[in-house]
Amino acid sequence: MIQPEGQFRTFRNHDEIYPHCWGMSQPQHIHPADLFRHALYTLDEIPKYIDDGQMEKANRWIGFLQGILWTQGVASIEDFKQMNRPQSEHRA
Repeated sequence: MIQPEGQFRTFRNHDEIYPHCWGMSQPQHIHPADLFRHALYTLDEIPKYIDDGQMEKANRWIGFLQGILWTQGVASIEDFKQMNRPQSEHRA
């Protein structure tokens, strides 16, 4: 989980980057197979970051992985909300 000071730093960085995004050209098409190949790579790497105590980095990579799965229609935002809830809060 990102600590409050990390959140502030992240949001500040987004404020610096966001205005520049409007002038960007459309990204080149990325084949879904390449996205999923990268997703598999991240799945192999995330446990290493957790084992090394790099939870902030692991959480960023998990978020990126969820973004890939969401944009490709594999899972919905609601699916991720359910997955991210503590076990005690899961709906029956």
